[in-house]
Amino acid sequence: MDQEFPWFANDIRNVRLGLASDGFNPFGNMDNSYSMWPVILIPYNLPPWMCMKDPFFMLTLLIPGPKAPGRDIDVYLQPLIEDLMELWERAYGNLLGWSTKGYLACPVCNDDPCSVRLRMESRSAPLELSGEEVLRQLHEISDSPFGKHPNKIKTKRNLEYLNWCKKSIFFKLPYCKKLKLRHNLDVMHIEKNICDNIIGTLLNIDGKNKDTLKARQDLDDMNIRKELHLVKKSNGSYEVPHPCYMLTREDRLKFAEFLKSVKFPDGYASNITRCVNADGKLMGLKSHDCHVLLQRVLPVGVRGSLEKEVTTVLSELGDFFRKLCCKTLKLADLDVLRNDIVIILCKLEMIYPPAFFDVMVHLAIHLPQEAALGGPVQFRWMFMIESEHIGLLEKESLSNVNERHKREFPKWFREKVFQLHNAHATKAMDDLYSLACGPQLCVRKYTSCIVNGVRFHTKDRDSRHKTQNCGISVQGNHGDELIDFYGVLNDVIELEYIKGYRIVLFKCDWFDIGKRSCIQHDGIFTSIKVSSFWYKNDPYVLASQAKQVFYLNDPKLGSNWRVVQQFQHRHIYDENEVGSILDDKDDTHDLSRQ
Repeated sequence: MDQEFPWFANDIRNVRLGLASDGFNPFGNMDNSYSMWPVILIPYNLPPWMCMKDPFFMLTLLIPGPKAPGRDIDVYLQPLIEDLMELWERAYGNLLGWSTKGYLACPVCNDDPCSVRLRMESRSAPLELSGEEVLRQLHEISDSPFGKHPNKIKTKRNLEYLNWCKKSIFFKLPYCKKLKLRHNLDVMHIEKNICDNIIGTLLNIDGKNKDTLKARQDLDDMNIRKELHLVKKSNGSYEVPHPCYMLTREDRLKFAEFLKSVKFPDGYASNITRCVNADGKLMGLKSHDCHVLLQRVLPVGVRGSLEKEVTTVLSELGDFFRKLCCKTLKLADLDVLRNDIVIILCKLEMIYPPAFFDVMVHLAIHLPQEAALGGPVQFRWMFMIESEHIGLLEKESLSNVNERHKREFPKWFREKVFQLHNAHATKAMDDLYSLACGPQLCVRKYTSCIVNGVRFHTKDRDSRHKTQNCGISVQGNHGDELIDFYGVLNDVIELEYIKGYRIVLFKCDWFDIGKRSCIQHDGIFTSIKVSSFWYKNDPYVLASQAKQVFYLNDPKLGSNWRVVQQFQHRHIYDENEVGSILDDKDDTHDLSRQ
């Protein structure tokens, strides 16, 4: 865009906007047939920690229900397009006119799909078109009046139209044909649909299971996966062989118990246990539930229940989306992801029936390329649109020193600072003098606190909550090796010094990971044994050094093992924000006594 329109790039007043729209039901469960569509503009000129906050969303349109506008959304968009045209001069199928259904459902592959029609589904292969090629396709489409015109007759789509259902009003914008990323695939919806396919098939959920009788007949038609073909009995009925990608009832109930044991940090995810029913099946999963399930929980929960080849590819799929959703992306890493997703999908094809691979599974193959063109996905997905929702700080590790130095350093430090203070040296700052004087004898203890925007709870407090905020990870030296220490928070202690200075310490229990028998790495997950502890004489760590993690039960290794999950908080970035109007109210005080 900057190369095509240099005058726009050189103008410091230029505004870069993203547009998003999706339907929602404002009445919840009271009226399932109602659909209202907001159209929101997002200014990308703002810093990343501000542009996706709702105070800066511009609600340009609110299209009322009760029905979705469908192809006639252009009627409502005309005033907005006129405003955008004026600025320039001084979802998907509805917005840009490409139908996301049928044989040509993938807008990136366009008119060159490489797919096989099955009894149920189809899937496509990737192909890119330039903006000029897309416009040549649109020239074949005749103009039709907007809205419910009395002369407008619904006819069968001409084959020359491919999957275009209209010429979108957005193509009136002079720069639309120059955009390399014309159709922004929403990672959130793709993740949810892939997760629904996996969960529905894994748990044999009616209506969501891709392993149906017709799917088995597809295998017979294609003469593949003979171990899954239907076996006809003497009485005329068919026996359905149990597949490697589906849990038995016993394993399904075991998986449900695993999900009920999962506790996340505050603000990280919702309570997934509400979606588990008595039969061990999942119902009512939201988009963000699927986001967390696919990336974090599912690969851990099926360990020990499914064959290794199945758990490995599910882990690789979750790892792909986890890397894709990072706040910082490198082009070299995206090139690796572009190759990885092809291999992952090929592995899935060797396990699941062809009916599993609908267009949403196929669209995952285009996501790394779109990230290379459009940047990190958190500025292009629908999480922030549908609901209002740390960057990691550099950690300084404390080196182990000999016992003599431990005993003598506090005395040396106190005498040195006092000497500088008496000499009025500039190096004797107030904070060093306060530290040398030592803390007050009385300390304050808390069961929770907020450090750098992250909420921590003690283990005892966590036991009474549905969330998990007591997991701690700190980098430190063990011998000559720099390692990650994992533990749980027992106490929050505040030390007070003269001149009003305060220091917050975390008292932790550290899991013993010094033995090979107490920690296992499989290339993707780190599992630790939580039945033994070490460094009992060194339980304290500065609160500012602590990084929050959470633990999942490890079904594969047993009840004494936990899988460590490291993550980044969505609301925290690696930049220092000064004078922001978005400071959370909870962050106004570092500590909250409870």
